Amino acid sequence: MKALIAAEAQRLTSRRMTRFFPLGLGALMVIGVVIAILTSGDSGPDFVNDIASGYTDNPDDNSTLVLGPMGFLVPIMAFVIGASFFGADQKAGVIEHLLTWEPRRSRLLLGRLVGGAVALFAITALLSAFLVGLLYLLSSTTGTTDGATDIWLTVLGAIVRSGITGAIFFVLGMGVTVLTNNSVASIVGFLIYVFIIETALLAPLLPKVSLWLPMQNADAFVARNGVGGATLFRSETINGLQLDFHHGWVAAGLLLAAWAAVAFVIAIGVFSRRDID
Repeated sequence: MKALIAAEAQRLTSRRMTRFFPLGLGALMVIGVVIAILTSGDSGPDFVNDIASGYTDNPDDNSTLVLGPMGFLVPIMAFVIGASFFGADQKAGVIEHLLTWEPRRSRLLLGRLVGGAVALFAITALLSAFLVGLLYLLSSTTGTTDGATDIWLTVLGAIVRSGITGAIFFVLGMGVTVLTNNSVASIVGFLIYVFIIETALLAPLLPKVSLWLPMQNADAFVARNGVGGATLFRSETINGLQLDFHHGWVAAGLLLAAWAAVAFVIAIGVFSRRDID
């Protein structure tokens, strides 16, 4: 099993999609920070209070907004990589070839799941750490990094949770693609779901339903939202701002894992009974 996992991780990391998608995001981060440095003058951000603003005056508040849009971008990147990992190999006949080496389909998919999830955890965590480094550079160049030494453990936790989110959505992307047997359909369907169904429709129209859906929970899990471990999306006024909480960041992470686990278990059942041609 170890050889299978290592081989699948190597196969995933050698794919162009796996390399170029994170590199593309990294390039956009660099461009954004360079533009910010050139246009901010001497009034740049405060790394602690502006960028990592979840950790402010309350010492029990371990939430952080330091990764900003990563709670939204990471799921899309990881889902696309997971979907293309299975879909491209299915189309190219690699899956049939692999089954001659490992005929137990559930074992083959499990090896792909573990190897790919570990790889996506590392890729996403490194990408998140790169963003933090750029934001720190921006603050040190144009603003201030005073107090940053007090929040590094909090920032590290956000990076780790970002990596976990990447691994979870990789599994979800691969599971959905196994079910649909079409990576293009699963990727397009996921993008429609993210930008239209959950974000534009369910979140504003049925907020109580959207609280259980993947994208909101991904953002909450990465940021570790909630003051002093308070539940997410429960209505509360803090410093004059109206905040809505419902469940905690740990529950958000468990919900993400549950979505991926359900998709993958069903995918194993379908794949085990499907003809491979």
